[in-house]
Formats: sequence, structure tokens, C-alpha cells
Amino acid sequence: GGGGGGGGEVEIKKNGNENRGSGGSEAPKVAAAEKEEQDKGVGGEVKDCGAWPVSKLKEFLQERGEDLRGVAEKQELVERTRLKLEQEAKAPQGFVWDPHSGYYFSQSKQLYFDPVSAYYYNGSEWIKEIPP
Repeated sequence: GGGGGGGGEVEIKKNGNENRGSGGSEAPKVAAAEKEEQDKGVGGEVKDCGAWPVSKLKEFLQERGEDLRGVAEKQELVERTRLKLEQEAKAPQGFVWDPHSGYYFSQSKQLYFDPVSAYYYNGSEWIKEIPP
């Protein structure tokens, strides 16, 4: 017999590199963050979030400040997630999502980045390019 495992995790090996994350559920937050990095892909290409379970779609969007009241269809969650992933793919390297500001932030550069306008905020003004 097969058996083993448990924990409710179902492994889908569609693209070959889908499930590199943790093997268990001892650190779900870390595993989710690693999975998001993988899903973002190399060069900012957006992976298919349509295969994600509804719980992951909701968690992903809520972590980014999305209000999901009234959202009943998985397809709407997928579309919103795809939009967020496309925005995140535009964020420069080293910038991470800051839920408090609603922008991407670089600790080393002390700049915020808005993927919609592609402008940076230095604490006093919005600028088009990162200063040297």
C-alpha cells in the first residue's frame, strides 16, 4: 500500500518544480513565503495561480491588504491574485511588500516603490529613478 504523509497536503507535479517548499507543516508561514518567491519565477514571470487552493489565494491577497468581503467566486480571487503578482513582478530587486504602507520597500535604499506609477518615494517626494 501507499500511505504515509498526511497533513492534507496534495502534491501536484505539473511543471516539475511546483513543490520544492517544505515537506511538512511545521513552518507554514515560511513555506508560503518561499512558495510565493517560486511562483514569482525568474525574471518576474508570473506563474499560474489558478491551480492554487482558495485558502492560499485568500491568504495571499489578505497579506497584501485586499478587502475580500463579497468575493464568492474562486475566479475573482484568481484574477485579483494574478493582478497582484503582475504588480509584484514590476517591483525592483530588493524591494519587498510592506503591508503598512501598501507599497514595496527597500531597507537598504530607504525607498518605497509604487508598481502602478513606477515611482519611488524617499520620505519627502515621489521620484522617477533611484538616486545614485
